[in-house]
Amino acid sequence: MKSKSVGIRDVAAHAGVSTASISRALNSPSAVSPALRMKVDAAIAALGYIPDAAARALSSRRTRTIG
Repeated sequence: MKSKSVGIRDVAAHAGVSTASISRALNSPSAVSPALRMKVDAAIAALGYIPDAAARALSSRRTRTIG
């Protein structure tokens, strides 16, 4: 049986910040404070979050593949 995957909302709830802050910390780390980055990294490590490439492709409507 497949366990529930950890999403960005779960990481945000664990870190006590918004999903936008999580996204900003992952995609442009220089745009967030070091304290927030450490909080996000701790939440990611605790929950075992792995970015979902398929979800990113659906959201951006680009797969970034050739062929």
